[in-house]
Amino acid sequence: MPGWLNGAQHPANVKIEIEGTITPAVAKMVIAKLQAAKRRDQRVLIVLDSCGGDMTSALDLGDAIREASDVAVLARHNCNSAALAVLAAADHRFAQAGTKFSFHSASLPTAAIGESANVVELVRAIGDLRAHDRRFLSKVAGWLGIEPYALAKLDHAERTLTARDARAAGIIHEITAP
Repeated sequence: MPGWLNGAQHPANVKIEIEGTITPAVAKMVIAKLQAAKRRDQRVLIVLDSCGGDMTSALDLGDAIREASDVAVLARHNCNSAALAVLAAADHRFAQAGTKFSFHSASLPTAAIGESANVVELVRAIGDLRAHDRRFLSKVAGWLGIEPYALAKLDHAERTLTARDARAAGIIHEITAP
């Protein structure tokens, strides 16, 4: 671990910072950097401080992290919601002491269904949302090496996890100094 974060033994050649909301544009930019690093056989450190964002973009970014291999993610301050997919996909997962983690089911954006949606459209949208949640839980739990039900329990606990809680749950490997 120290080599990843202080450059002593196995330094990361590329550092990518993700701060704020994970959007399709953020995912596209980070994926391009990951692909370039992979072509050059470079190690990547992603510094992550995010309250979440677009679930599909986060899963796409997670897939790219898995494909790039030899990627470390350092969560600092906040790693919430969709940001968990970015962290979970990494080979090496760290968090600064004091980092807060939270997880929740996807919400149904009003814009996606429109103000004049009928019951059939609402039922379809809720079904799509549940399927998306199952995909997210399955993929992230698989990356973490834990059972999906264990991840779902974190959602239902409705509490914020500390870095110590995240380590105990298998979300991160190690806690670092802030």
